[in-house]
Amino acid sequence: MSSLWLAVALVVAVTSNALVAAPANDHFSAGLTLMGSPASTTGTNIQATRESGEPFHGPDDDVGNSVWWQWTAPSSGRFIFSTAGSNYDTLLAVYTGNSVSSLTLVGSNDDRNGFDTTSLVDFPAQAGIIYRIAVDGAYFRTGNISLAVTGPFLPPVNDNFANRFTLPATAPLVQNGTTSLATREVGEPAHSGLSSGASSIWWSWTPLVSGNVNLSITGSGFLPTLGIYTGASLDALTPLTASQQSIGQTETVSCAVVAGTTYALAADAASGLSGDVTLNISAIVEIPVNDDFDNRLTIVGSAVQTATTVGATLQSGEVLENFSHGNTLWWTFTAPSTGRWRLDASASEVIPFVALYSGTSIGSLSRIARMTSFTAGGATELVFSATQGQVFQIAVSSLSEFFSTTNVAGGVQFTLQLEGAAPSNDAFANSRRIFTSGTHIGNNRRAETGPQSGEAAISDSQLSDIGGSSVWWRWTAPSGVSTVTLDTIGSDFDTVLVVYSGSSLGALTVIAVNDESGSTPGQSEVVFKAVPGITYHFSVNGFLGAQGNIQLTLTGGGFVLEEELAAAAFESQILPFGNDRYVTVSYTRKTGKGINYLLEVSDNLIVWDRTEAQVEMVGLPQSLEGGASERVTYRLKTAVTHVFKKYFRLFVTQATP
Repeated sequence: MSSLWLAVALVVAVTSNALVAAPANDHFSAGLTLMGSPASTTGTNIQATRESGEPFHGPDDDVGNSVWWQWTAPSSGRFIFSTAGSNYDTLLAVYTGNSVSSLTLVGSNDDRNGFDTTSLVDFPAQAGIIYRIAVDGAYFRTGNISLAVTGPFLPPVNDNFANRFTLPATAPLVQNGTTSLATREVGEPAHSGLSSGASSIWWSWTPLVSGNVNLSITGSGFLPTLGIYTGASLDALTPLTASQQSIGQTETVSCAVVAGTTYALAADAASGLSGDVTLNISAIVEIPVNDDFDNRLTIVGSAVQTATTVGATLQSGEVLENFSHGNTLWWTFTAPSTGRWRLDASASEVIPFVALYSGTSIGSLSRIARMTSFTAGGATELVFSATQGQVFQIAVSSLSEFFSTTNVAGGVQFTLQLEGAAPSNDAFANSRRIFTSGTHIGNNRRAETGPQSGEAAISDSQLSDIGGSSVWWRWTAPSGVSTVTLDTIGSDFDTVLVVYSGSSLGALTVIAVNDESGSTPGQSEVVFKAVPGITYHFSVNGFLGAQGNIQLTLTGGGFVLEEELAAAAFESQILPFGNDRYVTVSYTRKTGKGINYLLEVSDNLIVWDRTEAQVEMVGLPQSLEGGASERVTYRLKTAVTHVFKKYFRLFVTQATP
């Protein structure tokens, strides 16, 4: 009974579907006419079929329930076809062509977004052209259709380069626009290097004054791009050199503009997105008259020189000095008389960075000296020697913001005048002689900034350039002396300390060099092994020409009793302490008065740690020989956690009698 009922039900169902006729517009040739715009109609694809030669209207080939309309564009412009209101997952395609087997696709869509399975096609139509509209169902779905067309939607007036809007010449200014329905022209460049843009609009701007300007473009819900060009036609555009920054939905471009020059500005966006945009052009910061080397000002007499770094730039071809912001101003100075000259820029609003050059063009400059104080309101004085008629080029900028919180844009002021006598030991030939250990007082005020004739600039892995404002001492190592320490701790400026051997300024060999001691910022300290009878030359420099009072201290003038593992019973091993293991070193030492022991640690037998920062004593010394000697044990402060090598050496010294 149950089986019989199922059979009857199946027969009835089939008979019922057979009574539903195919839609009147099932075939391409029977497409219904949709008139004008806006316009709308309804229909169904239930019982619709796919014709022989008919294209698939969506991304898959499992469709076959299409119905057709035809529509003649009443005018040119962008039109939108939509199946919004249909009660199933539709497919929508628009074609041109006169037969179902010779169609050209204009546009198609399955789902208008991830939440709406109805379809939308947006395309530029031409007046009088007949367009064929097919509505199908995804994955054989069928149902009732709502079809509508709206438009025309015209592109922005400034869609094409030839129709760009002219902006006011004065700045600042704000200009609103939209890239919706905008297009990309044939031959149009990729703005900001973004080749995926496809909806650009254009402006034309001719500024009244020259200077630096910031331009920003903000997009509504998308990241826009901004292109800046010179050129009178789309195929002859030259992009402007500019720095760009994108933040969120805004792109900012900074560049220099020239009064009277016409610039083409283009707004676009990534991935074919579009929408409302706002263009902002800031006030133009005029470039100082002596911003470029070729426009440098001539210094006459001893008048105060004043200017501002606001709007100043780094000229093309100019070498950016370390620590300089690069907003350079230029002067030229011809020495009216022979002597030592002092340039004092201490009264500047910014922390000035001063550089002195020889040369006649921006590409042929040779630096003589440079100077900055690193301190707001600090002394910035550059001293140099000149012969009558000698020509110098002077560059004044500000200290890079990386080294200071002081503004990098502001007023600069300096004076240039003959200087008084230099320190007596300014020259290598007039170096002061040191006879004993201890502290020696001096200064490098009014010392010549930059290396003196024949003096080499020194550099190492920590220092970029030293050799400014140097003064000199010399010391001959006495018999028995070995390891000595030399420092400038107590000086009141940022010093650089260099130890040389050699007999003349042009034939010196660097023994040791230091800028920062590690224990005292701004002060210098070196340790070196002196050879008895050798004369060593000590140069105290100011970092970047800094000047002030000097305290130079020489210690360790004793002589070596034993050296490098010469102490009795020197041994090392790894011993456990608690749950960890440590490298330990034990040795026997005498307890006589004036005898000093120095344990050094190294990873590579080249660099030795002369302090006890890495080691600590274990327990108390063990008295031997009735107190004449003692056994001591030291260990590395860091526990052994992996395989590694450590090297030790021991210096035993006694003070000079």
